[in-house]
Amino acid sequence: MRIHKGNDIIARAWLAMQRSGVGRMGLSGRRKLKWIFIAVAIFFLCRSFFVITRRILYGELLTEKEFFSRLSNEMKSFEVRRPDIGRMILMEHLDGAVLSSAILKPPNEFFTSSLNTTSWDIDFTVFYTNSYIKYFFDLMFYTQSVPASTSASFNALSLGMGGGTINTIISKNFPNSNMTVVEISNLVYGMAKKWFGLEENDKHHVIIGDGLNFVQEASKRHDQYDVIFLDACRESKEEETQCPIAEFYQLDILQYMHDILKPTGGIFVNLVIIDERIGKQEEERRMAMVKHKFDQVFPYCKNHIVGSDLNVVLACRKQPFVSTPQKVIDFVDSIVSHTDNFI
Repeated sequence: MRIHKGNDIIARAWLAMQRSGVGRMGLSGRRKLKWIFIAVAIFFLCRSFFVITRRILYGELLTEKEFFSRLSNEMKSFEVRRPDIGRMILMEHLDGAVLSSAILKPPNEFFTSSLNTTSWDIDFTVFYTNSYIKYFFDLMFYTQSVPASTSASFNALSLGMGGGTINTIISKNFPNSNMTVVEISNLVYGMAKKWFGLEENDKHHVIIGDGLNFVQEASKRHDQYDVIFLDACRESKEEETQCPIAEFYQLDILQYMHDILKPTGGIFVNLVIIDERIGKQEEERRMAMVKHKFDQVFPYCKNHIVGSDLNVVLACRKQPFVSTPQKVIDFVDSIVSHTDNFI
């Protein structure tokens, strides 16, 4: 049999086969081997095509160290580590203050195309340590408003949503929970769906509407919630507090929230003051004023400072606070970890 020279994979393989004496096999045996070599050649050709196509679509494949080094340079950060890359909603008229944030999940393969982090998904297994969202999650268990069990059945209400991280984590980890979110802004709702992994189902749904009206109607219906998150903010320095807006700590609205909170439940409030025109003393006065309003309706309230005294999570209950058992702390840590590094 004549073999043409060149780069033909099958021809070279066939020549090697004949030199080894395999060519003296019977006709049927040689045909079988020929088809085997054809199959092998097709496999390598397809593999080469796949590698080339992937390179065109996704760019160069880097090592993990190379990938995060280049990412650090692009972000002008000294060092990008895992998991500390985040996505944020910023309030432009409040000097870029963070309205909501979430940690991103790095890709499994480190192609240069993935240096654009807009394609990364939210990592719902980790919180930024100095985030009010982490305090929301921790306190609902630390105060024993909700049993420390993934099979726990409870009703949760969020007034305001931001990125929707807290309600999504609850929905993903506690299948027997019912999570209701009331958000007044279609824009915020759209951002949560597009950029923060918000997924609704029959036990996790968002109502576009006014939370003030919702709690009033919920009180009339005698709805009952184990947990209420108050995260209603307004992007204006003319407000005494940016979160929550003043309408939510009027005594009649607080009474409605008291009515719909179960006796063993807890309400957790994201309290933020951002105004460089006022001094420390005025900030403290405003913080104390908000807490006093809640104290008039809820018999037990505590402030929890989040990172800095500009952000406080106020926790209120109908029943006294109790010490948190270590097993509850361990349970919370087993659901969601945290990182101190966030960019």
